Amino acid sequence: MLAQNFRSLYANTVIHAFLMLTLTACSSNESSSADPTDPQAGITGLSWTNCEDTPAIFECASLQVPMNHSEPDGEQINLALIRHEAAGAEPLGSLFVNFGGASGSGVEDVQLIIEENILPNSILSSYDIVGFDPRGAGGSTHVDCSDVAQIEFNPYPLDANDIELHHAEYSAFSAACEAKYGEYLQQLGSMNTVHDMEQIRIALGDEKTNMLAYSFSSRVAALYLQEYPQSSGRMVLDGGVGPDSSLRIVLSDPLPLAQATLLSIITECKTGDDSCDPDALIDELATRLNTLASSDTDSSRDEFAFVFDILNAFVEFSEEARRFSPLLVDYIQTMDVSILIASFGSDNDGEENTDNVEGDDGLTVETASLCADDAFRPTVNNLITALDEFNQQSDIFAENALSEYSRCAGWPAAIAPPAPIVTNTAPVSIVIGGINDPIAPIALSEDMANAIGGFLIRSDHAGHISAFLGKSACVDNAVEAFLLQGTTPAEQNCFR
Repeated sequence: MLAQNFRSLYANTVIHAFLMLTLTACSSNESSSADPTDPQAGITGLSWTNCEDTPAIFECASLQVPMNHSEPDGEQINLALIRHEAAGAEPLGSLFVNFGGASGSGVEDVQLIIEENILPNSILSSYDIVGFDPRGAGGSTHVDCSDVAQIEFNPYPLDANDIELHHAEYSAFSAACEAKYGEYLQQLGSMNTVHDMEQIRIALGDEKTNMLAYSFSSRVAALYLQEYPQSSGRMVLDGGVGPDSSLRIVLSDPLPLAQATLLSIITECKTGDDSCDPDALIDELATRLNTLASSDTDSSRDEFAFVFDILNAFVEFSEEARRFSPLLVDYIQTMDVSILIASFGSDNDGEENTDNVEGDDGLTVETASLCADDAFRPTVNNLITALDEFNQQSDIFAENALSEYSRCAGWPAAIAPPAPIVTNTAPVSIVIGGINDPIAPIALSEDMANAIGGFLIRSDHAGHISAFLGKSACVDNAVEAFLLQGTTPAEQNCFR
C-alpha cells in the first residue's frame, strides 16, 4: 500500500481480510449530452475474446474512444472491458458494476463479484455483467508517473513545516507527470468517463445503460443520468458522494463520523471494565500516531502504516471490527504493536514488499481524476488552515485527510470540472444511504437523491455500502426488484 493512500477515497481495499469477510457473508445543467459530436460516429461493435489468465466464464474486449471527446477524429485511447454473459434466454441488457475508488478497476470488480457469488441468480440470469477500466487505469490506456517522480508522500503531515514540504513534493510530482503525459492528464476524470460509458453502450448495442455503482463510482452514475437521460436505464447509487465534486467536501464530511465510529469500537472496552475511559484511550492513540508520524526511523514508519491501515479497516468494517476492540485497547495501553501483528499479520516481515512492483498502484490516475473534477489548487496557507479545521472534526484522521487534500497542488488546470450535479429530466434511480456509514455520511446520499430526483433508501446497515453484501435483506430486495422490474419500494426506510 502506498504511504500516501490509506483511505484511497472510498476504495474498499484497506485490509483484504475484512473485505472478504464482508463479501463472503453473502453467498439546471440539463443536457442531452455534453459531447457536441454525434456520439455514434465511428463506433463499431465489440469483439469479445477469452481473457488472459481468467476463467472461461469471462470475455474481454477493447474499445477505442477519443482522448478528447470534442475532437472525435483526434488521438484515440483504449478502454479495457470484461463481460459475464447472462444465463437467461432473454437478457435485459448489460449491467455495469463498479465498487468505487477514483481509480477503481471495473474489470477486477466484475471478476470479484462473479467469483464470490455476490449477485443473486435472478440478476445473473437477466443481465450481462460488464465492467471497464476507466481511462488511465488498469488495462485501459494507462498513466503511471512512478518512473519520473517520487510517489511516496507523508501520509500524516502534522504542522506547517510538514505541510510546506508536502506541498512542494506534490507540486514536483505534478510537474513531472505533466511533462510525461501532457494533455492526457487533463482528459481524465468523471465527465470523460461518462462520455466513455455512452460510447461503450453504443458499442454494446444496448438501448439503455444500467449500473450498480458503489461508493465513489456513484458520481459517474449521477453524471451519466444528468448528461444522457435519454440513454439512462436502471441506476443504483450505493453509499456514494454528494452532487458537489469538491475534494475538500469529499474528504472533510466523513471525518466526524469516522472519529465517532472508532470511538464506539474502543468503547466496547466498558463491557468488561467499567473503569475504562474511551475518550482517554483515543487521546492516547492520537498522541501515539503523532509520535510515530514524526519519527524518522523505519520501524516507526512501518508501525504507523500498519496501525493506521487497521484503524481505517475498523472504521469501514465497524461491525466486524467490534470483536477486535480488546486488541486495539491493549495496543493503546501497552504500545506493543506485536499484539496487532499477531492477529492481522504484517507486510513488513523481513521480506521485500512487492506490492507496487507494477507501478504506482493507481496514484497517478486517481490524482488526475480527482483534480479533473475539482478546479481548486491548494496553496500552503490553504492547507494550514484546512488542517486546523479538520482537526476540530477528528484528531485521528485529520492529518491523513489533509495529505489527500494536497493532491492537486501544482496539478494542470482542470479543463471542464463538473458543476454540482442537478437534473430534472433523468429517469428515477435508487440512491442508498447508510445512517451508520462512516465513509460516506448519509447526508451526501440525501443531497444526491434530491439533485437527480432519485428514490432514497435509508438503511441502518453497518459500515459502508450494502447492496447484495449480506447486510440488509430489505436493501437487497429493493435493488433486485428495481433492476428486474424497474419498481421502487413502498417504504424508504430499511431499518432492522
